Amino acid sequence: MTAVRANTSNEREVTMKVTPEDADILDDPDMEVWFGMPKIQRPSHCPQCGSEQTKRIVYGLPGGEDPTPVEERDYVLGGCLFNSDSPQWYCGACGHKWR
Repeated sequence: MTAVRANTSNEREVTMKVTPEDADILDDPDMEVWFGMPKIQRPSHCPQCGSEQTKRIVYGLPGGEDPTPVEERDYVLGGCLFNSDSPQWYCGACGHKWR
């Protein structure tokens, strides 16, 4: 594991432990980082139910409270532990998780 510093959306700097492969991505100055995770295109719909209520799953230890109500957030918390097979997306309608 490698320690990487990233800026969160509230401009606080955090240090995260990530795999060496992820560290290369996060250290790339051309890559936007959001809560320590690279920004990627959100799927337009859930592959299981077709709902448009897709949200990014964010892993790691939260650095503080997000004042946004849970139901209005565009992400869900996935826990502190994750690996390369962990799901990246969550459906707010049916609860399905996928990569």
